[in-house]
Amino acid sequence: MNSCCIGGAWGVGRGCVTEDLTEPFPGRGLADFSHRFGSRNVPAPLPARGAVPFSRTWPPHSGQSPRLATEHRMSPRSARLRSIATAWRDGSPRPIRACREPRCFRELSVLPSSGRIGAFPVSRSCRKDTLVYTARMLERGVLAGGMCRSRLREAPHRTLLILLPRGERAMGLDRRHFLKSTTVAAGAVAVPMFASSRVLGANDEILVGLIGCGIRSAEHAARLSSQKGVRIVAVADADSKMADIRASGLEAKVPGKVARYQDMRKMLDRKDIAVVSNATMNYWHGLSCIWACQAGKHQYVEKPLSHFIWEGRQMVNAARKYGCLVQCGLQQRSRPSTKQAIEWIRAGNLGKVVSITCFANKPRTSCGKRTEPLPIPAHVDYDLWCGPARKEPIYRDRLQYDCSFTWNMGDGESCNQGVHEIDVARWLLGETGLPRRVMSIGGRFVFNDACDVPNTQIIYYDFASAPILYEVHNLRAAKNSNKVPNFRGHTTGSVVDCEGGSVAIVQGYAKAYDRNGKEIKSWSTGETHFENFIQAVRSGKREDLNCDVLEGHLSTAICHAGNISYRLGKPAPVEDQRKQVRDIAIWNEMYDRYLDHLKAHEIDPDTSICGPWLECDPKNECFKDSAEANRIVRGFYRPPYVVPEIPG
Repeated sequence: MNSCCIGGAWGVGRGCVTEDLTEPFPGRGLADFSHRFGSRNVPAPLPARGAVPFSRTWPPHSGQSPRLATEHRMSPRSARLRSIATAWRDGSPRPIRACREPRCFRELSVLPSSGRIGAFPVSRSCRKDTLVYTARMLERGVLAGGMCRSRLREAPHRTLLILLPRGERAMGLDRRHFLKSTTVAAGAVAVPMFASSRVLGANDEILVGLIGCGIRSAEHAARLSSQKGVRIVAVADADSKMADIRASGLEAKVPGKVARYQDMRKMLDRKDIAVVSNATMNYWHGLSCIWACQAGKHQYVEKPLSHFIWEGRQMVNAARKYGCLVQCGLQQRSRPSTKQAIEWIRAGNLGKVVSITCFANKPRTSCGKRTEPLPIPAHVDYDLWCGPARKEPIYRDRLQYDCSFTWNMGDGESCNQGVHEIDVARWLLGETGLPRRVMSIGGRFVFNDACDVPNTQIIYYDFASAPILYEVHNLRAAKNSNKVPNFRGHTTGSVVDCEGGSVAIVQGYAKAYDRNGKEIKSWSTGETHFENFIQAVRSGKREDLNCDVLEGHLSTAICHAGNISYRLGKPAPVEDQRKQVRDIAIWNEMYDRYLDHLKAHEIDPDTSICGPWLECDPKNECFKDSAEANRIVRGFYRPPYVVPEIPG
């Protein structure tokens, strides 16, 4: 090896050194350092002899050869690290893209809060003939020695490590050159933009920015601000009145001023904010999450994760590319009773799982149907409020929230609520993709309003392990009734039918029954989803998240698949509907309940929308032989609020 390297990294950070400067939030690669610290300190990249040009990501997987390392994505552990490699050639410091000893830098980390570079155990990653220099040694002019790998564990932590192959001393590298060259690395660590990318210890204060100040944001604000060492310092909403209400509420409970922003991008520019809590509406989740990832912010993102299947995958890719922790708001993942019930079922206590029926019996009211468009208040930046969705006149009675019952901005009850139950079912079955096929029947009945998602719907998800079914009732149990529909005594949740009985899993508790319906076991606990998120941010480990962005994406994508069948459907007589379900006994049973519900409301079943059976392509997260369905998979965006494609 003909070069010596200085290894540095940013903990939990943006994930890799990148040369892509076309992103909305450019990667902070070597080219960016010359802009920030002066071109004299960072000359144009010139690989040293034998160095491997670096193209996309760094560091590579452990054990990856230098040749392949230039093309390989980072491992989950390495995704939290960054590196700077600097080579000395002819006695002059020159940055390079990589070196022949990439594994030496696999586990270097940085603590930007103190501006110190930490050395964590890397002894297994270094060659036996590797020498190790610390910053302190070089500052003192100790250039002839160096520590062998056997003494690596004795190296003081939080010092810069420089690794050289044995036999190659730091020739041409005197104290002046060392200090000058490390200015780039040390300076980069101190740049505030990386504050959100560091590992936050138990005693570090976590500053949070809240995006979206509607109904759900109240829970975000309460759960986050109640945790020790966590402080919400800013809120953002296109509706400045709502932002002011939420900020004022926070200021009344905790000391300090809470900044208000109408454009979330201005809040994301703040270097002191490490975490973003995203309580926007469905259609804003994707783009806002990606923007926050590009700004290096860890995030808690509300469910459903995305507005389109493809969009969800870009969110996953963004989290991985920029090294951010993203937790999806599926709280059942942080409820011990749910986990205990799933483990009990998996242990075979009731035999094999036969099917899972999920349901949401949540009465809703009409969105209204105006003859004139709803006036937009002056405190709402309507263009920003619409964001990626179509900007069009509103004929419903309310601006906020009811937009979730339109396909333009929402995804209906089967996704809005349904993703909770579908996630539990998928978690139990261990499914990691779309079903083999899907089909839906339903309609928007009685309300005659300006919204268009179904308020009564049934869906069949055909998984190899066991079928998952979903039913939605936003109407009461019957016409002129105040009763709420239920499934075996439960209003919203999942019932797992097994060979020897069943288990009902709902929010707050779970109960097991034998084949005669007798309760034989129960579980009841609270949930700690927001607390788990903050714990993961402090540890810097993605595996500590109870619901990583990928899990949220997989469950949300399933819900979208069911809705796509409905959206492609057409009104059909009962005879045609029955033909679509007759070959599957449990699907027939759900369809019979659907007809009984319509009859109780005096609704003509022939007005139902009958969706087609859609064959899924789980590997590519789309559908087979349906260009129309795949157009919805890809999504629709209004410039300039377009979700970018993030290579995975």
